[in-house]
Amino acid sequence: MAVVALAYAQEADSVVDSLGFDSAVSATPADMLRGKVSGVRVGAAGPNPLSPVAVDIRGLNTVHGHNQALFVIDGVIMGAPADRSVSPFWNYTGFSNADPIETLFHINAYDIESIEVLKDASATAIYGSNGANGVVLVKTRRNSLKDRQIDVNSNVAVVGFKSPGLMHNHRVGIGGATSTSSYNVSLSYGSYDDRLSAKSRDNAIFNMGYEHKSSKGVQVGVSADVALGNFSNGDAALDDYDDDGRRYAATASAWLNVNLTKWLKWRNSGGFDFRTYNRYFWYGNGNAVGRAYNGLASIVSYAAMSGNVESVLEFNRYFAGIHHLSADLGLQYLVVKGHYNTSSGNDFFSHELRARGLTASNCEKMLHEYDFLSNRMAFFGRLSYDCNAAGGVDLVLRADSNLKYDKGSYVLYPAASVWLDMMKLFKKNSGIVSVCRLEGGFGVSGREDAMPYSFVGDYLTGNFLPVSVDGQPYYDGLSRLRSSEWNVGGRIAFRPGRLTFSLKYYNRTTDDKYSIFCNGELNEKQNWRRAPIREVSSTVSTVANRGFELSLSAEPVKSGDWNWSVNLNAAYNANQVVSLNYGDLSGTSRYSANVLGYGVNSLLGYKLTPEGYYVDITEDGRITDADRLVLASTLPSFYGGAGTALRYKWLTLDILTDYQMGGHRVDYAKMLEEEQSLLTERYIAKDNYFRIARISLKYDVPLKAKWIQGLSVSLSGCNLACWTTLPGGYEFGDLPLRQSLLLGLSLKF
Repeated sequence: MAVVALAYAQEADSVVDSLGFDSAVSATPADMLRGKVSGVRVGAAGPNPLSPVAVDIRGLNTVHGHNQALFVIDGVIMGAPADRSVSPFWNYTGFSNADPIETLFHINAYDIESIEVLKDASATAIYGSNGANGVVLVKTRRNSLKDRQIDVNSNVAVVGFKSPGLMHNHRVGIGGATSTSSYNVSLSYGSYDDRLSAKSRDNAIFNMGYEHKSSKGVQVGVSADVALGNFSNGDAALDDYDDDGRRYAATASAWLNVNLTKWLKWRNSGGFDFRTYNRYFWYGNGNAVGRAYNGLASIVSYAAMSGNVESVLEFNRYFAGIHHLSADLGLQYLVVKGHYNTSSGNDFFSHELRARGLTASNCEKMLHEYDFLSNRMAFFGRLSYDCNAAGGVDLVLRADSNLKYDKGSYVLYPAASVWLDMMKLFKKNSGIVSVCRLEGGFGVSGREDAMPYSFVGDYLTGNFLPVSVDGQPYYDGLSRLRSSEWNVGGRIAFRPGRLTFSLKYYNRTTDDKYSIFCNGELNEKQNWRRAPIREVSSTVSTVANRGFELSLSAEPVKSGDWNWSVNLNAAYNANQVVSLNYGDLSGTSRYSANVLGYGVNSLLGYKLTPEGYYVDITEDGRITDADRLVLASTLPSFYGGAGTALRYKWLTLDILTDYQMGGHRVDYAKMLEEEQSLLTERYIAKDNYFRIARISLKYDVPLKAKWIQGLSVSLSGCNLACWTTLPGGYEFGDLPLRQSLLLGLSLKF
């Protein structure tokens, strides 16, 4: 299925929810990674439970703030633009952008079979201009049983212990297999209603998959996920305010594999990701904004589609029994297309229909719309060799071209990696060590995101090329990352498979370029018309990330009715801006900035004397912006997670924790209390925490009924405790998810 089927010499991190606890408590695939993989930091974009989940792999690569990993679901590259912050009242002053909402809502965690995370650039180079921020491969369930099986999963949760809300998720699935075919179909429904934050959502999801293998070496398959849902993104602190709507999403893929000979296979695959929503904003007379305008409304419509098609020839052959040679040669086409529009108005003679009665406003309706289109062509090849599984080398080369912006030129993404299994290489049969693997690699990968001019402000925080409203449809923004990374590491496992330890060091440098293109011009009457596309401005900055990743898994007890396993992961990352364009100086908040030699988005403020006076750094007798210094980093240096599972007969206890250290935040509450607007060391808070993410207890009911294959009942507590250095405690920062208590049921027929 698509590029995900290609091999890579360096090992990926895999997440398999064998106990079923993560499926019960996770709203999206990204949630299942929390605290599980070294070097991967998962957190919400904000405290809003409807916010997208941000997945950062090995630190921030960009000064522009968009660092999301690439998700590939059953071979479909999720290339449609992330649901960025929207501007519902773009033509009114004093309004900030509205928060984005989650985009991966159409995948039910119960339908996920496994998740793999590619972090090394030598592994992500095969994704070319998509892989610089890391790649997350999601595989949905495929039934491998010979008999038909029906699965029922259901859970209900109380969210928050003060003014509690309710969350529930229910799924019914059926699947089966024969000697040549397999199928699965599932239908699920879930909802979330948080009274405290005035947020709610509900989703209905349909999932299906079918695969057939013929005796003539032909394999065909399809998979699809379709979802629709409603959401309400209200504000508990604001009366008579709406932010609600309906959304739809679909992801589908199909593949055809043909075995041409014993050692040559032809693989073909394609898929698309589609999402759309209508979002309704309303300020009524119950708040100051609505009274000032006699009702203010906006309707935002968004639709986006991405698709990828590829064809690959795959060679795989052994020589003399020990020499293994494999190679791939392929091409890929990717397209991203979408439409966005917003219509706003005020002064309503009737407020009964709220935003849905926008046609009833007395003022002129302001319409703002644009389309976006980006398509890319790529050619790639891979050559891999290993000798008797004792050591090997992998070479990759990919060439990408954006057909709109590159004018026929191609950008190259090379990679090379090597690995050695010392036990097999020296034919050592140790009674203690079973695996001793060393590996290293170098790779170049990229990430690009094309967008209409209206989204440029989401990326460039400083001054950028001003364009009139009439001219904006003829301008595009293009964000391009190009990361070069080398890494080295190893893994050692002790017999009899009870303890595995891995350690890796990486050093990555990323060129972060942002360009503005124009494909229009003014005619003699000063009206806009189409013209050949050209680059009119660009900024380039460079960011470095260096760090270590450690993983440890152990099974201290595996005897009879008892089983005890422990997992630990930890990461250290040092982030630094090594070159900086003037246009990239500003950070993403009022008190942050990008400064050479420091981390991205560092906190900038004033030093204080022991007596509490501002330090005049420039010694010019005045306190100005020039006297500000970097006070702290907002990025954590250490982060990771730990988990343990203890099983006795039919009873299982599972605990998951996560933590971070080294980051800092602005204590806005203290600044407000003391009526201060200038940031000093006094208002910097350490952003360290240790959180009990989940405690779960499951009982597998021993049954002798022939028609019931399995029955289990579980109880999970999420976010039950969090120890943090933030002065406002747990609610001060955006530590994801509220406390919840969940009761689950799983039944197999």
